[in-house]
Amino acid sequence: MNVILRPYDKALDYGFIISTWPKAVFYGQDEQTIRSFDEDQRKRWFELKFNDINVDLDRWECRVAVDAEDPTFILGYSVTYLRSDKKTRGILFTYVKAAYRQQGLGKLLCGPETERVYNLTDWTVLGKEIIEKRKENGHEFKGIESDVSHSGEDS
Repeated sequence: MNVILRPYDKALDYGFIISTWPKAVFYGQDEQTIRSFDEDQRKRWFELKFNDINVDLDRWECRVAVDAEDPTFILGYSVTYLRSDKKTRGILFTYVKAAYRQQGLGKLLCGPETERVYNLTDWTVLGKEIIEKRKENGHEFKGIESDVSHSGEDS
Protein backbone atom coordinates (compact mmCIF):
# COMPACT_ATOMS: atom_id res chain seq x y z
CA MET A 1 0.00 0.00 0.00
CA ASN A 2 1.27 3.44 -0.89
CA VAL A 3 0.79 6.07 1.79
CA ILE A 4 0.43 9.80 1.35
CA LEU A 5 0.09 12.58 3.88
CA ARG A 6 -2.61 15.13 3.40
CA PRO A 7 -3.86 18.02 5.51
CA TYR A 8 -6.87 17.67 7.77
CA ASP A 9 -10.20 17.88 5.99
CA LYS A 10 -12.95 18.40 8.54
CA ALA A 11 -15.61 16.82 6.34
CA LEU A 12 -13.57 13.62 5.90
CA ASP A 13 -11.56 13.38 9.12
CA TYR A 14 -13.38 14.98 12.03
CA GLY A 15 -15.50 11.95 12.96
CA PHE A 16 -12.53 9.59 12.90
CA ILE A 17 -10.30 11.86 14.97
CA ILE A 18 -12.89 12.83 17.56
CA SER A 19 -13.84 9.18 18.08
CA THR A 20 -10.35 7.64 18.16
CA TRP A 21 -8.37 10.20 20.17
CA PRO A 22 -10.38 10.02 23.43
CA LYS A 23 -10.77 6.23 23.23
CA ALA A 24 -7.08 5.69 22.53
CA VAL A 25 -6.09 7.85 25.49
CA PHE A 26 -8.56 6.33 27.92
CA TYR A 27 -8.12 2.68 26.97
CA GLY A 28 -4.38 3.12 26.39
CA GLN A 29 -3.79 3.59 30.12
CA ASP A 30 -2.90 0.81 32.52
CA GLU A 31 -5.68 -1.56 33.57
CA GLN A 32 -5.72 -0.31 37.17
CA THR A 33 -6.44 3.25 36.02
CA ILE A 34 -9.19 2.11 33.66
CA ARG A 35 -10.84 0.00 36.37
CA SER A 36 -10.73 2.88 38.86
CA PHE A 37 -13.42 4.79 36.93
CA ASP A 38 -17.06 4.05 37.64
CA GLU A 39 -19.61 4.55 34.84
CA ASP A 40 -20.39 8.19 35.76
CA GLN A 41 -16.70 9.10 36.04
CA ARG A 42 -15.97 7.45 32.71
CA LYS A 43 -18.83 9.30 31.02
CA ARG A 44 -17.65 12.63 32.49
CA TRP A 45 -14.04 11.92 31.48
CA PHE A 46 -15.10 11.33 27.85
CA GLU A 47 -17.26 14.47 27.83
CA LEU A 48 -14.35 16.60 29.06
CA LYS A 49 -11.84 15.05 26.62
CA PHE A 50 -14.25 15.46 23.72
CA ASN A 51 -14.74 19.14 24.62
CA ASP A 52 -10.99 19.75 25.00
CA ILE A 53 -10.29 18.33 21.56
CA ASN A 54 -13.32 19.86 19.90
CA VAL A 55 -12.52 23.40 21.09
CA ASP A 56 -9.13 23.58 19.39
CA LEU A 57 -8.98 20.93 16.66
CA ASP A 58 -9.51 23.46 13.86
CA ARG A 59 -6.58 25.64 14.96
CA TRP A 60 -4.05 22.84 15.43
CA GLU A 61 -2.27 21.25 12.50
CA CYS A 62 -3.41 17.75 11.65
CA ARG A 63 -1.49 15.54 9.28
CA VAL A 64 -3.44 12.57 8.00
CA ALA A 65 -1.84 9.43 6.54
CA VAL A 66 -4.08 7.81 3.96
CA ASP A 67 -4.01 5.15 1.28
CA ALA A 68 -2.76 6.83 -1.92
CA GLU A 69 -5.48 5.10 -3.93
CA ASP A 70 -8.25 6.05 -1.50
CA PRO A 71 -7.55 9.33 0.34
CA THR A 72 -10.63 8.77 2.51
CA PHE A 73 -9.09 5.62 4.04
CA ILE A 74 -7.25 6.92 7.13
CA LEU A 75 -4.27 4.95 8.40
CA GLY A 76 -3.33 7.44 11.11
CA TYR A 77 -2.97 11.10 12.04
CA SER A 78 -0.99 13.49 14.16
CA VAL A 79 -2.07 16.68 15.86
CA THR A 80 0.64 19.30 16.34
CA TYR A 81 1.05 23.02 16.92
CA LEU A 82 3.79 25.58 16.50
CA ARG A 83 5.01 26.51 19.96
CA SER A 84 5.26 30.09 21.13
CA ASP A 85 9.01 30.17 20.38
CA LYS A 86 8.02 29.68 16.69
CA LYS A 87 10.93 27.23 16.33
CA THR A 88 9.66 23.98 17.73
CA ARG A 89 6.62 21.92 16.97
CA GLY A 90 4.65 20.54 19.88
CA ILE A 91 3.20 17.12 19.26
CA LEU A 92 -0.12 16.67 21.01
CA PHE A 93 -1.20 13.28 19.75
CA THR A 94 -0.28 10.68 17.15
CA TYR A 95 -2.51 7.76 16.23
CA VAL A 96 -1.89 4.89 13.84
CA LYS A 97 -4.37 2.05 13.30
CA ALA A 98 -3.09 -1.16 14.88
CA ALA A 99 -2.71 -2.99 11.55
CA TYR A 100 -0.37 -0.28 10.23
CA ARG A 101 1.92 0.18 13.25
CA GLN A 102 5.63 -0.68 13.24
CA GLN A 103 5.99 0.67 9.68
CA GLY A 104 7.25 4.19 10.36
CA LEU A 105 3.91 5.99 10.00
CA GLY A 106 4.20 7.58 13.45
CA LYS A 107 7.55 9.13 12.56
CA LEU A 108 6.20 10.27 9.20
CA LEU A 109 3.18 11.87 10.86
CA CYS A 110 5.29 13.74 13.41
CA GLY A 111 6.90 15.60 10.55
CA PRO A 112 10.33 16.51 9.25
CA GLU A 113 11.03 19.13 11.89
CA THR A 114 14.27 18.43 13.72
CA GLU A 115 13.13 20.19 16.87
CA ARG A 116 10.02 18.69 18.38
CA VAL A 117 8.58 18.64 21.85
CA TYR A 118 6.17 15.94 22.90
CA ASN A 119 3.22 17.04 25.01
CA LEU A 120 2.81 14.34 27.65
CA THR A 121 -0.84 15.02 28.51
CA ASP A 122 -2.38 12.27 26.36
CA TRP A 123 0.33 9.63 26.49
CA THR A 124 -0.68 6.01 26.47
CA VAL A 125 1.25 3.03 27.81
CA LEU A 126 2.26 2.17 24.22
CA GLY A 127 3.48 5.72 23.57
CA LYS A 128 5.63 5.63 26.70
CA GLU A 129 7.11 2.27 25.62
CA ILE A 130 8.01 3.66 22.19
CA ILE A 131 9.86 6.60 23.74
CA GLU A 132 11.72 4.32 26.16
CA LYS A 133 12.91 2.20 23.21
CA ARG A 134 14.03 5.32 21.37
CA LYS A 135 15.93 6.54 24.44
CA GLU A 136 17.70 3.17 24.66
CA ASN A 137 18.76 3.60 21.03
CA GLY A 138 20.29 7.00 21.79
CA HIS A 139 17.51 9.28 20.53
CA GLU A 140 17.03 12.49 22.44
CA PHE A 141 13.60 13.08 23.87
CA LYS A 142 12.09 16.38 24.92
CA GLY A 143 8.79 16.23 26.75
CA ILE A 144 6.60 18.80 28.42
CA GLU A 145 3.61 18.35 30.68
CA SER A 146 1.55 20.87 28.74
CA ASP A 147 2.16 24.21 27.14
CA VAL A 148 -1.06 24.32 25.18
CA SER A 149 -3.41 27.16 25.89
CA HIS A 150 -7.03 27.11 24.92
CA SER A 151 -7.05 30.84 24.27
CA GLY A 152 -5.60 30.87 20.78
CA GLU A 153 -1.99 31.68 21.72
CA ASP A 154 -0.55 28.55 20.09
CA SER A 155 -1.19 27.80 16.44
